[in-house]
Amino acid sequence: MIALVRMGLPALATLALTACVGFPPYKGPAHGAPTAVVDVHRINATSICTDGKFYSLPANTGMVLLPATGRVGIYSFMSIADYNVTYTCAPGLSFKPEPGQEYLMNVENDGKGCKLEVYRKSDANRIGLELEPSAGAGAYCR
Repeated sequence: MIALVRMGLPALATLALTACVGFPPYKGPAHGAPTAVVDVHRINATSICTDGKFYSLPANTGMVLLPATGRVGIYSFMSIADYNVTYTCAPGLSFKPEPGQEYLMNVENDGKGCKLEVYRKSDANRIGLELEPSAGAGAYCR
């Protein structure tokens, strides 16, 4: 039973986090609403959740205009193929974007799994990035 669950979870996560389940396309925030920008070109973003609703993101999405009116979830899928093993991972993350702020998302693979990180672009240090303090679980949008 555990083996079936382990085999089925990656496939289920892949299906749930891609446009295959029929999420409507993301159109961005309403005109005149406060916004923020997030760079997702490093993470293979597949879907986004705003106002409690899931939307699909097109392949090769780079910059996404977000509503800065509440928590936003961003979800990804990655697959790494080795000689005879394929690793898959479907991480998610949520955060509260601030109006006018720019963000950068990154995916980390630590050998046990993967996770998303979100950084706020800032002049507070030499590298120009700092971890976003409002980052939380991606599963808030159910």
